[in-house]
Amino acid sequence: MYRSLKAEQIMDTTKNIVDKIIMRFPDSGLGKVSAEVLEVSNESIELTRWVSKPIVWVRVCTSLLMISLIVLMAEALHKLHILNLIQNFSYEFGNFLQATESGVNDVAFIGIAIFFLVTFENRIKRKKILKAINELRSLAHVIDAHQINKDPKCCKNSSTRRVMNTSDVSQYLDFCSDLLSMIGKLAALYVQKFHDSESLKAVDDIQDLTNGLSRKIWQKIALINQGGITDGI
Repeated sequence: MYRSLKAEQIMDTTKNIVDKIIMRFPDSGLGKVSAEVLEVSNESIELTRWVSKPIVWVRVCTSLLMISLIVLMAEALHKLHILNLIQNFSYEFGNFLQATESGVNDVAFIGIAIFFLVTFENRIKRKKILKAINELRSLAHVIDAHQINKDPKCCKNSSTRRVMNTSDVSQYLDFCSDLLSMIGKLAALYVQKFHDSESLKAVDDIQDLTNGLSRKIWQKIALINQGGITDGI
């Protein structure tokens, strides 16, 4: 029960975070970014369902093509004339080598073609997952950009921005960290039922990125709690 991520629960958790951000910081840039994260979490439900199911048309076409290739392979093996060689010892050695070379080339080509067809479905899914992971990477950097000006070493008040006290800034950064955490969960969700080495590596990279950004944020929170800061959204 607790050994797998649930897309619906991730979306509910993300929605709770978004509601808190909008309530605490209405009309803020972070609120708009969090809405994008919520939209991505909603899209992740459909993507994970799609990834976990077979692509029927691909499998049907692959099966038909593989049958055709097997027939061609049988024809290629027939070129070797093995039975004729056994029955007729006068078979010319040169002709045998020529037929063998042709047959081996055909078999190698057919083997490569079968491998391509067998992995075709995975490549389709991988392409879609990597695209979704790239979107998560971009969102992570956008979230990081929103917390950059919350620098505990620099106080900046602007009449055109909302003035934030220490508690506000700490909460703002905490929300940034929460959103980065949810991005990591969404990335893990994509490959939960899709065991592809390239996709898994991309997810590991996203989680390294979000963990690193979160550590930087929590260092800021620690410094802010020690000294205090005011800044704008």
